[in-house]
Order: sequence, then structure tokens, then C-alpha cells
Amino acid sequence: MVEKKSKSRMHLLTEGVAIVPAGLGNLVADTGALAQLMPPEWVREWRDSEP
Repeated sequence: MVEKKSKSRMHLLTEGVAIVPAGLGNLVADTGALAQLMPPEWVREWRDSEP
């Protein structure tokens, strides 16, 4: 429903765009919350190891 409405009102901006389920499923909100609280040293470690 959202995709249909956005395409009908903003065709030039939404051409070729698809709304799909998040790859993280139900963990999207949890992952976003964790990212807000993650200490900077964890971020540096993660970037260095590139999991």
C-alpha cells in the first residue's frame, strides 16, 4: 500500500525503487538501538576487523 501511494504521487523520485522487508527482520529496531549506545572503541574494533 505504501509503495503504491508513493509511486502514484512521486513517480520521478520512486522510479525503479522497491520497498522490501528488512534483511534483519525483527532485529532492525534492536540493532538501531544498540548502534546508538555502542562505545566508540567497539566501533573502531569492528571497523578494523571488518566482520
